[in-house]
Amino acid sequence: MEDCLVDDKQTVDIKILFFAKARELVGVKESNLKIPKTTCSNYLKNEIIIKFGLESIKDNFVLAIEEEFVEDNKLLDLADNSIVAVIPPLSGGKNSVKIQDDVLSVDEITKIVMAPSCGAVSSFIGTTRDTFNSQEVMKLSYEAYQDMALKKMNVICNEIREKWNVFNIAIHHRIGDVPVGEISVVIAVSSVHRNESLKAVEYAIDRLKQTVPIWKKEIYKNQQAEWKENKECLWKFYDKMSLDDDDNVLLKNNNDYYEINEKFIQVKSTSEEVKMRIDKFTSRKREEINNINIKEFRIDGDVQDEETCARTHAVFVRRKDSKSHLRVTKVENKRGPQTMRVPDNCSKLNDNINSGIDERLGNCEKFIGINKPVPRDIYQRLKNIEDQIFYLEGISPEYRNFLVIIRIFFCDYPKEFDC
Repeated sequence: MEDCLVDDKQTVDIKILFFAKARELVGVKESNLKIPKTTCSNYLKNEIIIKFGLESIKDNFVLAIEEEFVEDNKLLDLADNSIVAVIPPLSGGKNSVKIQDDVLSVDEITKIVMAPSCGAVSSFIGTTRDTFNSQEVMKLSYEAYQDMALKKMNVICNEIREKWNVFNIAIHHRIGDVPVGEISVVIAVSSVHRNESLKAVEYAIDRLKQTVPIWKKEIYKNQQAEWKENKECLWKFYDKMSLDDDDNVLLKNNNDYYEINEKFIQVKSTSEEVKMRIDKFTSRKREEINNINIKEFRIDGDVQDEETCARTHAVFVRRKDSKSHLRVTKVENKRGPQTMRVPDNCSKLNDNINSGIDERLGNCEKFIGINKPVPRDIYQRLKNIEDQIFYLEGISPEYRNFLVIIRIFFCDYPKEFDC
């Protein structure tokens, strides 16, 4: 690219700011410089290098005017008191990213990244090949979203500097028609040792194909053409949709097509309506859960300012009209075992008791002191006997041992006593 012209008919006084290594070399934080009002960025940089003695870092700093970086060989229209900052390398080197229509020069790009402190320069050079799948390629046609592409290239440079100790990085890409054998992309990285620059170059080309919006079309000898998709592209495998007609939706996933009848699609609401339904459903469920939660240990009242958990408070609180801090809930069963009528055939008692059993029960009742009239129901009589025995054992525990002794005495004489 030819140098832009300098018009020295009118001059202005500008302020120069120095930072880091540039400030140490100059010895001051800022200074003034008289320069042509209409000038070139390369001319301005050379004037600063000569006047302030920055030859040792001339290849390693860039200029910023009014807090904006300035590209090389750019025509500038300056004003009095314009602020120009000398920006040394932010992390040991500079980044050079460019998208251009002109032919790429490997030598010029290599010179950009070379530095006296570096012992290695690694590069990747992408060219146009002459065949693809047995088809003869005439050229490649590149297209780019340049503003976004340049930003993504700078992001790649920053990622490389975070991963490896490199000095200078250059990523230059050509757009437009690139014939067979000519260069479409050059990536160059310099570092002290070769290992870092080699890994950085490999990472840069992979990330370039993944994230930078640059497209290429292969144009074949038979005048056919095809847009190519990078296999590394992060969004290549997203499903694509297009309308075929009013009744069918055509889905494309890679190279497979599926026709789906719209009648089989149950949910046809917009995303806003679906989100509204989900929000209302979750709100309703949250309210139901809150209503059925049993808050056993929760203090009711004005305790909003206290820091505590949702449903417990480890403080004993006596509930009104209750001796317990637990909630007591009474349930009235409309139907249950006690509300069911007993069949008549089950309510009749069996009064036909065997005379021998009746005599033995009578002897037991007489022995333990049940002398009052007893009902004829055998089960009720047994219950009365058991209650009396428990009563006697309760008021006189030794009575139990006495009965055991009597039983043993009787069983020693089986002929006289029936045990």
